[in-house]
Amino acid sequence: MSKIIMLKDCPFCGGQASLDPMEFTTDGVVLDRIWFVECDDCHVSTGGEVHNPDEAVALWNRRTRLGSPLTEREEQDMLLVIDKLFKILGMEYDYW
Repeated sequence: MSKIIMLKDCPFCGGQASLDPMEFTTDGVVLDRIWFVECDDCHVSTGGEVHNPDEAVALWNRRTRLGSPLTEREEQDMLLVIDKLFKILGMEYDYW
């Protein structure tokens, strides 16, 4: 029975991704195998030496809050910190 693997779209271009092995062989004998996920469109990949396909999928599917919209409260807190930093540095700025 095959396991269904769910890969998120590429975080950079939105393209579909594939899970692939890279095998290191000598005389037809597999010495080592690493797994990586790569975008089919822009070819960004997980890279590294991941020896388990599940770990490669988890690494690809992991997303950070970077790029996520801030809540109104988070934005206000961030602007207060920026304001304090500029005052400490004696600089003026515009919120644009």
